[in-house]
Amino acid sequence: MADSSLARVRWAKRLAWGLLWAAVPLALVLFRVSETLQLPLFFLMIPYGFVCLSCALYFALVPCPRCGRRFFTGTWGLNPFASKCQNCALSIHEDRR
Repeated sequence: MADSSLARVRWAKRLAWGLLWAAVPLALVLFRVSETLQLPLFFLMIPYGFVCLSCALYFALVPCPRCGRRFFTGTWGLNPFASKCQNCALSIHEDRR
């Protein structure tokens, strides 16, 4: 199991949570920009929506380095709070021990 594999899983989790937390401040900034440019806010949020969708798909499909199945997706669905693989219980910080 390579260190970079678990680092990729941690990166996917940080990216997904970061985009979630950035949504409201970004929407407020884009609202101001849309007033200045006289564009509807919808047109400015479309690229951000595509970025969020692709990152969410990457987050949901990131493979576990041990079992090869999806790390955050298990029997009960997607668990964004998971710190262990939903299939084989590999800790996300296993390489740091």
